Amino acid sequence: MNEQMKKLIFAILTGVLGGVPMALLMLYMMIATGFTIWTPGFWLEMVIACMIPQCLIVVSKQIKYYKTAQLVMIAVSMLITMGYAKFAGNTALAADFISLYDTMVVLSGTLHFSAVVGVIIIAAGRSYMKFRKTVR
Repeated sequence: MNEQMKKLIFAILTGVLGGVPMALLMLYMMIATGFTIWTPGFWLEMVIACMIPQCLIVVSKQIKYYKTAQLVMIAVSMLITMGYAKFAGNTALAADFISLYDTMVVLSGTLHFSAVVGVIIIAAGRSYMKFRKTVR
């Protein structure tokens, strides 16, 4: 196995291992706020969702594919939270199934979309700062 493939596999494994705690934190916050949307708790969840993938900065020197690890982390977290939505939606009362499942899917999708946007914005900011440093 060549060196590039090892680095890619390490980045993917780092993303998977980072996605599980992210999913647990997202689920805890969603449950704590009662799956509400457009409340102060929701906005706090959005900020935290944007910043959790940035916690991989501590291993960014060891990982060549740092952004891949962040995106895998977000994807794993979203898969886990969607699985929980399916499970919790099935155990809810029949009348509440549609509304609970839909609310959980929308909330999880919004939080993870904000995480992807946060990764893109911070990556663009870092690229811009590197560009400015080389121009001077």
